[in-house]
Amino acid sequence: MKTDKTSVQLIDDVSAYTGEVSFRLRYTNKGKILKNIKLSFTAPAKINKKDVKAVMTNPFYKKAMDALIEAKKELGQDIKPTNKPNDFIGWGEYEASLIQNERSRQKMLLIFTKLKAFTSRVKVNFDEIDFTFCMNFQTYLHKNIKGRNHAAELFRKYMMHTRRAKKQGLITIDLSGIKRIQIQPCYKVGVTLTESETNILFNTPCPDHQTEVISKLQYYTGGQRISDILALTWDMIEKQGDHYTIPVLVQEKTGNKVYDIILSADLVNSIKGERKGKVIKGSFDWKEHNNILDKWVEMAEIDKKIRSHCFRRTAATHLFRNGVNIVTIAKVLGHCSKSGIPNPMQTMQYIGVQPDDMKPVFSMLQCITQTRVKRVA
Repeated sequence: MKTDKTSVQLIDDVSAYTGEVSFRLRYTNKGKILKNIKLSFTAPAKINKKDVKAVMTNPFYKKAMDALIEAKKELGQDIKPTNKPNDFIGWGEYEASLIQNERSRQKMLLIFTKLKAFTSRVKVNFDEIDFTFCMNFQTYLHKNIKGRNHAAELFRKYMMHTRRAKKQGLITIDLSGIKRIQIQPCYKVGVTLTESETNILFNTPCPDHQTEVISKLQYYTGGQRISDILALTWDMIEKQGDHYTIPVLVQEKTGNKVYDIILSADLVNSIKGERKGKVIKGSFDWKEHNNILDKWVEMAEIDKKIRSHCFRRTAATHLFRNGVNIVTIAKVLGHCSKSGIPNPMQTMQYIGVQPDDMKPVFSMLQCITQTRVKRVA
């Protein structure tokens, strides 16, 4: 969150030619850079930031940190101490405090919160971390955490941090040979609507116009993510005869490009508001959006609990049932590698088997057994 308070941070610049590291202090206010002050010393070699022990003991980095502390004092700010705690839990919480992303920091802190519950202590000495301790902690996680995969993932991250502490020379005991319980792949096809249910729903008045437009755009654009629908601008939509097209839609999550999306004139004309800027005006609230979807489905007398992702799965299922190639569907959905190669296996998780799909299967089997073989005279 940006404030009116001026802040200062330490920036290290690496020369592309010599690999030398120079330091400067950057002063910012409300995200705007006020000034940069270059410090008078230069480290002769690049500092590996991941190797915390090497960073803390490097004399040039210490000088830079001293300059940062002085600059913060001049601004009336306090700086976090660089001395790390001498126990494993304290070390983990300190390492987490260095992470800028709030979500990543909380994920790391969760591991050490579970460790506190396991030991019933707030401190665990580094020399306590051995083979038996790790295996007992893994057993504790699987007994006390709902979900096998969640427990397995927490223990995997715990081992990642123990190896990191070992690299820093804090843990000296050999931890090799620890067998982890593997994460089991769980493929679950989400809720999809049949073609008749989709038709009924879209012909039922929705309690909120914005929710109705977002849902229809998701479906008619071939199952685009809600983030892509919210990012749509009128500049991206072009009128061509009696319909509208989106020549190129760049998906925000993957960067995949979808070409020549056709939208009906009735759908585009139903979108209220001035045709400038974002297509979906105003703020978007996930909770409110889901509540409206529940009411809309209830009004349409459809006994299913749907969310916005349902229209993405439904579009994929309907395309597949109507003969569209699975590779093409993968490309439309953005199920592609970084190089743009479609991944149909990921798309198959979106294809829902509907009741009508099963009817011809059983009648076909009966036809096979009831067919009489003509005898050769």
